[in-house]
Amino acid sequence: MCSPPIEELQSQLNYWGILYFSAKEITYHRRWDRNVVPQRLLWSKMEMTIQFADELRKRYGGPISVVSGYRIDEYNELVGGSPESEHKAFRALDLSVGANNHLRLISLATALAQEYKEDGIEVGIGIYRRFIHVDVGAGRGNRFWTG
Repeated sequence: MCSPPIEELQSQLNYWGILYFSAKEITYHRRWDRNVVPQRLLWSKMEMTIQFADELRKRYGGPISVVSGYRIDEYNELVGGSPESEHKAFRALDLSVGANNHLRLISLATALAQEYKEDGIEVGIGIYRRFIHVDVGAGRGNRFWTG
């Protein structure tokens, strides 16, 4: 099955009003040095997560890098991802601001997740040494973990 063009995914992000992240960032497979665009039927699963990330970027007030976004099965295995990873469903992003501001990013993400929780929206936040994982609306409850 052929992947849709990355420009179509970018148009969808624009339609959702995403200001700070691009289709290229959220589909880039670093170890392969190429983008892999998910099938269109998965795109809607990213909407709440990328809106969360966009709001987080706005509150942070500076650049946030996408460490990992969409992953196909083979790539998920290569990077040691969970077999049930929300990255494979196009519903998760790993985000980084570098070591100097990592604690600030964690604090902002936790506060934003609490706001979502108060609105009845489930958020998963994973804290890792060099990045945070976020996924929204996965149907797995509000989750917070360290890895």
